[in-house]
Amino acid sequence: MCSTIPQPLGEAESSAPSEKTDHKVVAFSGWAPYLVVLGSLLDILSTLFPWGRAFGQDAFLPFSVPLPLGWSVFLLENTFYTMTVNVVVRLASVLGFVGLLVRGRAKNASSTWVLSVSVGLSFAALVVFSQIELGFSYGFYLVLVGGILKLAGVIGQNVEIEVFSKDAG
Repeated sequence: MCSTIPQPLGEAESSAPSEKTDHKVVAFSGWAPYLVVLGSLLDILSTLFPWGRAFGQDAFLPFSVPLPLGWSVFLLENTFYTMTVNVVVRLASVLGFVGLLVRGRAKNASSTWVLSVSVGLSFAALVVFSQIELGFSYGFYLVLVGGILKLAGVIGQNVEIEVFSKDAG
């Protein structure tokens, strides 16, 4: 009776003794926290910039403190949509920082969950704001870029690429 011993995936059946395998791991977890911090900061900054234009004026979210950059300020009225966007953007930013703190202390999967919720809330705020029939402005785009950066940070902290190269010799 002949039996074969199974080998792990990726290993060759036989390799010549003259070949040397070089192994390199590229991890993205080093820059991932910086992306999350930058994305969360953009969420905060979005509340200082106009989100749209209405009546020839720059429309800001309720309870925003506009930067004195020469805009003609118009605060959007307190409706369900504007209040939802206002609360969700700020919560997304806070959860981004909380996720980093959890990652630094616990180093378990709970930080990934918290950061994923932060990313989801950033994109949810964009969806809710798009229900208001205003053109998009700086605040909207800041949250869009912030959400993308946080998403890249969440993916980056969980991704490693292994590179194998064979050197003859």
